[in-house]
Amino acid sequence: MARGARQRGEKRPGSGLASRADVLGILQLLASAKASATLHCPDETCADLLDQCISYLEDRHGLSEPDDGDGLMWTEASLPALVRLLDYAQAEVADCLDDSFCVDHLRECIGHLMRLHRLSQEQFYPREAVTSH
Repeated sequence: MARGARQRGEKRPGSGLASRADVLGILQLLASAKASATLHCPDETCADLLDQCISYLEDRHGLSEPDDGDGLMWTEASLPALVRLLDYAQAEVADCLDDSFCVDHLRECIGHLMRLHRLSQEQFYPREAVTSH
C-alpha cells in the first residue's frame, strides 16, 4: 500500500466514518480525562458528562471496553493538562467522529472546570501560541 494511503474502513477527513481504532483511542482519552476530572471537579459534573459521552460512543459504535483501568494513559493530571486533554479529545471527537453530542458535553466540561477554578483561556492558550506565522 502506498505511503499515506488509507485502508478500507479507515476514516477519511470529513467522511464521518471512523475506524474502530479511532473510536477506541478516543474512549481511552475520555477514560483518562475522567480519572483526572474526578480530582479537579469535586461536584462530579465533569465525570458525569464524560460518563455520558463514553456510554453514548460505546452504544453508537457497538463497543464496550472493560472499565478496569488498564487502558488509562494516566490517572492524575494537572488542571492545565486536563483542560488541554479535554480540548484535544473534543477536537478528535469532532474531526474523527463528527459527533455533536460528545463535542457539546466536552465543551461543557471544559467550561465548568474553568469556571470552577476561575481560569481564563489565556492561561491555557497564550496568544503567541495561537497566532499564525
